[in-house]
Amino acid sequence: SLKNSSQIDLSQNSSYGEPQFTDTDYGDWHYYDLNLAKNLGIIKGFADNTFHPDQTITRAEAVAILMNTLDKFPAIKDSLPATSTRKYSDISSSRWYAAPVNGFAKYGLVKGDYMRRFLPLHNLTRAEAAKLVRGVFFR
Repeated sequence: SLKNSSQIDLSQNSSYGEPQFTDTDYGDWHYYDLNLAKNLGIIKGFADNTFHPDQTITRAEAVAILMNTLDKFPAIKDSLPATSTRKYSDISSSRWYAAPVNGFAKYGLVKGDYMRRFLPLHNLTRAEAAKLVRGVFFR
């Protein structure tokens, strides 16, 4: 399991400290998950110290979260074969999401559309989210 393959304590009993985002609080169902992810460097939130937990997520944001997660589990990341040199026509190297999208593409974990676009600012569907997670953790 992921928990046993890492030195990261993912238990509910870990110390999470003070709220990491101004728009989350102790009573929120996602409070501990968001604080843990923030403390591990998996998520960053927005410049105003908010996370917008009820907002939809873009394809770029989802891939960034998963790449940050892979960085915390090098054994999993190292097991992924680099199988693609795919480049997307809509990913500029100056955008914040260029590195995670290109990293995911390198491992063959995402495919663009027929016009070689990734569509980074489009919302991620639930089916796409499931496919991304499956591709990373259940190859």
